[in-house]
Amino acid sequence: MLMNLAGKKVGARIQQALSMAGVIFLNHPVLADTLETSKAAPYEQCGYCHEYDGNTSMGNYPKLAGQKKQYLIKQLQDYRKGQRDGKGMMEVAASLLSDQDVDIVAEHFSTQKRTLDIATGSTTQFEHAKEICTKGIPARQIIACNLCHQSADTRMPTLSGQHAEYLAIQLHDFKNKTRTNDVATIMQYLAERLTNAEITEISQYLATGDDQ
Repeated sequence: MLMNLAGKKVGARIQQALSMAGVIFLNHPVLADTLETSKAAPYEQCGYCHEYDGNTSMGNYPKLAGQKKQYLIKQLQDYRKGQRDGKGMMEVAASLLSDQDVDIVAEHFSTQKRTLDIATGSTTQFEHAKEICTKGIPARQIIACNLCHQSADTRMPTLSGQHAEYLAIQLHDFKNKTRTNDVATIMQYLAERLTNAEITEISQYLATGDDQ
């Protein structure tokens, strides 16, 4: 009985977090009224927004599938500590997870296969983005995206196949310094040197997975 009540309280907080983000699930049996989470695995709770395999269809949410485990752990810890702005939603969601839960969530999503998005934009834009990702823009002190994001460094997220919309949001946040939890402010430094058009092009290119 106590476990059931505890599960409903957690479910209510998740539902509150979802509402804060403007997420509405119509006719969803699990999300109707109050969520009951006492029997759900930690990653299943994340699945309400990110899908159980980590390949969310919502473009403004990140795909967690195939992301580096240590990077996922670090982001959840940053939300807990208030070092990354999750619009109120991720702060609540991360606070509900124990250290063991965080490890389980990160392990689960890191082992899933990420799906790729369909290419958008012109061939010229695609080639320009490819040039930036593979060679950078030395004249503007912009290093190649792939130098870090295709490395084994667990502090750097895997970007290939990520939603273009989400990538663009993050780059703009780094550019505007509304996201500041990057390693040694590297992303803030680089993003502020990119034009808005280049941010769009890079995001669309990376979403297709053609950088691999």
